[in-house]
Amino acid sequence: MIHFVHRSPLVGLALAAVSLSLLAGCSGGPGAATPAAAPALDLSAPPCSYVPEGELAGLGLTGPGTATGEPAPSCRWDTVGTGGGTAGFSFSVPTTLLVAAQPGAFDAGLTQMRTQGSAVTEETLDGRRAAVSQTEGVCLVVVDAGSGMLSVVGSAPSDPCGAARKIVSTALRTAGAA
Repeated sequence: MIHFVHRSPLVGLALAAVSLSLLAGCSGGPGAATPAAAPALDLSAPPCSYVPEGELAGLGLTGPGTATGEPAPSCRWDTVGTGGGTAGFSFSVPTTLLVAAQPGAFDAGLTQMRTQGSAVTEETLDGRRAAVSQTEGVCLVVVDAGSGMLSVVGSAPSDPCGAARKIVSTALRTAGAA
């Protein structure tokens, strides 16, 4: 399938946040500690393994996922109802799970989100610090995994942020079971 990806500001922001978090390395800084109720997760598995194939349809994704490595380990899926057509073209942002396995990555990503001028909502997701931003039908959800961050960029046809939260929750559960 050929993808004509609409380059939303959030897609660029997500890539910049991950790039910045990779540069942050091991520097945590104030507020980088994970809450006691949310232990650090092992983020060493291949990114596509964090969303089991048997759960893709329930999350609105088509599989299998495509592993990528730029700018960080990630996995991409098409979103049900956004692509296809007779010529196989997709005019949507593929749903992407990015994995940044460096302590302090969440704080670096959150700082980058704020400096880019996006409206950012901080919240708790599955007992972990999270940040959400939505622009032009594309949602970015970033969550602190303790040992790094998981982020999902997606453009589900309805409620893109709800869909992104479900995907990152699945990834957190899977990473915690490892």
